[in-house]
Amino acid sequence: MYHFSEGGSMCGIVGCVGKEKCVPILLDGLKSLEYRGYDSAGMAYFNGGQIAITKAFGHVSNLEKEVNPGVNSFLGIAHTRWATNGAPSLKNAHPHRVGKITLVHNGIIENADEIKSRANYSFQSDTDSEVAAFVINKLYEETHDMVQALTLCNKELEGSYAFAILNEDEPTKLYALKKSSPLIIGVGEHENFVASDIPAIISYTRKYIILEDEELAVIDEDKVSVYRDGRAITKEVRTSNLDATATRIDGYRHYMMKEIHEQPETLRKTIEKLIHNGSFDASLPTLSQYDSVEIIGCGSAYHVGCVGKSLFQDYAHVFCNAFIASEYRYEENLHYGKPLIIFISQSGETADTLACLRKVKEEGLDTLAIVNTKESSIAREAGKVIYIEAGPEIAVATTKAYTAQLAVLSILALKATAEHNPEFSVSPVMESFFRLPMVLQKVLEDDSQIRDIADHIYQEHDIFFLGRKVDYAICLEASLKLKEISYLHSEAYPAGELKHGTISLIRDKTPVISIITDPSIASKTISNVKEVLARGAYSIIFTTFDLESDDSLYEYLVLVPKMDPFVQSIVVVVLLQLLAYYVADNNGCSIDKPKNLAKSVTVE
Repeated sequence: MYHFSEGGSMCGIVGCVGKEKCVPILLDGLKSLEYRGYDSAGMAYFNGGQIAITKAFGHVSNLEKEVNPGVNSFLGIAHTRWATNGAPSLKNAHPHRVGKITLVHNGIIENADEIKSRANYSFQSDTDSEVAAFVINKLYEETHDMVQALTLCNKELEGSYAFAILNEDEPTKLYALKKSSPLIIGVGEHENFVASDIPAIISYTRKYIILEDEELAVIDEDKVSVYRDGRAITKEVRTSNLDATATRIDGYRHYMMKEIHEQPETLRKTIEKLIHNGSFDASLPTLSQYDSVEIIGCGSAYHVGCVGKSLFQDYAHVFCNAFIASEYRYEENLHYGKPLIIFISQSGETADTLACLRKVKEEGLDTLAIVNTKESSIAREAGKVIYIEAGPEIAVATTKAYTAQLAVLSILALKATAEHNPEFSVSPVMESFFRLPMVLQKVLEDDSQIRDIADHIYQEHDIFFLGRKVDYAICLEASLKLKEISYLHSEAYPAGELKHGTISLIRDKTPVISIITDPSIASKTISNVKEVLARGAYSIIFTTFDLESDDSLYEYLVLVPKMDPFVQSIVVVVLLQLLAYYVADNNGCSIDKPKNLAKSVTVE
C-alpha cells in the first residue's frame, strides 16, 4: 500500500480521465483529501473543447454548490489548498491557467520569485503555482511537445512539486509530474487517475503506480505512459490493500473520536506483529551493536521520540537523544560511538524528516524508519523499516498513529534493555503490552471525569502542563493536542523549570495539569504542584499514585491505571487526547480539520 498521510501532503490533488463523467469523481476525491488542506478548493475540466475552471473559498462543500455534476465532461483535475505561497483567497485557489496550460500543484517552487522577476507576464495570483504554469506553458510553446516541455521543466523549477496538468490542445490527455511531493497514478478499467493519496481513488480502483522524483506521466482513459529524462520507462502496477470502508466515520461525530476509540485494536495489531510466543520478532534490529540511538521526527513524532529517549536511557542505559527534524537537518550533527538513527513519520513523506534521512545516509550511518505508510519515501529509503498498524488516520491531530509509534519505540527500548542486561526479565513487560488494549478499552468506556474537567477549563486562555522525565514528554504531546484542536494557548514545562521565570504567568484559577507516573521523581513534581497552588493555580493531576488523601493538591485527580513503565505513557496519553477533544468540542472548534493545519507536512 502506498502512503496514506498523517501525517501525506499539504494540499490535495485528484484528476481523472475515462468514460464516466468527471465532476462527481473529482468531488468525491476532494472530500477524501480535504484533511490535507481546505482554505479553498477548485477544479478544471474540459467542456466543449474548452477548459472550464471553478473555484470556491473554504471547504469542498462550497465548491460542490458551484459546479454541475451532470456536465458532459470526462477529463478533469481538482485541488484542495493549504496556503504556503500566497494568502488564502479565491485568486490564489487552484487550478491556475497560463496560456494553454491549466494545473494544480502541491509543493513549493523555491525559485518562483526569480522566474517572476524576469517574466514578461502579468500574473493574476500571488502563488508560485501560477509561476509553474507559466514555465510549462512557455516550454510547451517552444517545443510543441508536452513530454519534452515537462522534462525541461524539471531542470527549470527548483523546490518540490506534484502537478496534475491539462493542455487545451489535448482534450483527451491528463499529465502528471512529480518531485519531492507524493503523487500516484490510479489504474482502472477504461479510466485512469492521478492523486495525492490512495483514498481519493480507492472507490474506483485499487491498482496504482508510484511516480518517483522527476518522472512524468501521460494518461488517457486506456493507457498510462511514464517517462524519465524524456525516455519511456516501465513501472510496476501495485495493488492497495486499503479498505474503502476504513475511512468511514461509523456513527461518530468526529473522526478524531473514532480514531481514539480504535486505539485498542491498532495497538493490538502493532504489538502482536512485534512480540509473539514470548519473543521479539526476528525482523527487529539487534540493538546491542549500537553505542547510541538518535530519534528524529516532527510534531507528535518528535514527542514519541522524547518518550523513547527516557526509556532507552533509564532502562537500557543506552545514550539516546530526540531531535526535531527541521533543526537536525541544518545542524552540525555529532554522534556518540556507533549510532542507530530512528526516523518517525506517520506518512513517510514528512519533508524535514526525509531530508534528515538523506543527510544521515550520506554519512553511512544505520537507519531505521517507523512509519504507517508502506512504500512511502522514508520507508523505501531507510535501511530498515517497521510499519505500525494504525490504518488510515483522517483527523489532522494524530491519535492512533502516535500511540502505535510509541508502542513500537517502547518495544525497541525493551529489546535493547534485554540485550544489554541478560538478567532483565522481559516476560512481565511483554504481558503488560498484551494487556494494554484491554486496559485502554476499559478507560474509553467511561470518560465522564474527563468530560467534567473539560467543562471546567474550556473557556480558559492559558493552560499549563507539568511533568518530569517521561512525564514531561507526555506533557509535550498533551499540550500540542490541546493547541492543535482547541486553539487555546497551552505550554508544557519540565516541572522544575517553571519557577525559572514562567511561574510569573500563573494567576488565580490558571489550570495547571500535572502528570505524575514516575516513582523516582513523583515527590519532586508534587513539590512543584504546591508551588503553583501557592500562586492560585487550578490544579488537575493525572497520576498512577493514590493521592486522594491529600485533596489540597488538586481540584481534579485522575487516577490512571498503573502499568509497566514501558507502556504507562500510552495509557496517560489516551486520557489526555480525550481531554483535548472535549475542550475543543465545547468551544465548537473544527476538530478534524483545525484551522491553519494540514495532516502532514511535505513542504519545508
